[in-house]
Amino acid sequence: MHQSHTKKRAAIAALALVPVILSPFAVLAQDSGGFTLQVVVEQSLEASSNLALSAESAGTTTQSLTQLSFHIASETHVSALSLDAAFGLRAANGPATDGTELTATDPRIALAYSQRAANASFEINADYTQSDIAYSRLSDFVDPVSGELTLPDDISDLQGTGTRQSLNFGATLRLREDAPLGVTLTASVADLSYRDTSSAELFDNRRTRLGTTVRLDI
Repeated sequence: MHQSHTKKRAAIAALALVPVILSPFAVLAQDSGGFTLQVVVEQSLEASSNLALSAESAGTTTQSLTQLSFHIASETHVSALSLDAAFGLRAANGPATDGTELTATDPRIALAYSQRAANASFEINADYTQSDIAYSRLSDFVDPVSGELTLPDDISDLQGTGTRQSLNFGATLRLREDAPLGVTLTASVADLSYRDTSSAELFDNRRTRLGTTVRLDI
């Protein structure tokens, strides 16, 4: 009997070490009887002239990008949770490189959770991305809630060297979905920051949005 209690206490102590963020995932996986795990490897090759967008092209840059991504998801009839993570390895050769350079690039992590009730629903999502300024990506400027593309004031300066960090958070609450009168509340924060840049014109910026939508069915 004493040995059994000891094992129970050890198991409880081990569970306490699991990060809080994984707790909902464990519950969902147990309720649904399983989860989805995907591992994807992508390979791309490209050649670009005037990658720095200068007045006179310095030459052609060739690069190879290997992207490794993971997707974990679990869903029940009332809730869903997904976790995505990715990173890449870039081999580049061009005017801005010293021969062929290998760099780890584009780490990304994203979390999404949704909960549905009889007459309401709640969604929350967050993601973090780090990328090289020399390789601009429009996905860094997509609003996490509306999906709209919103370019920052310094979009013309996105060139040269340095690191861009993008952090996005969004939440949506829908109330009285089956009633004639319904309300939707939304909130989002998009934070863009730079590090070790060659352009002094780049500056950190943050966009915050709050929204309310009232629906009336006649």
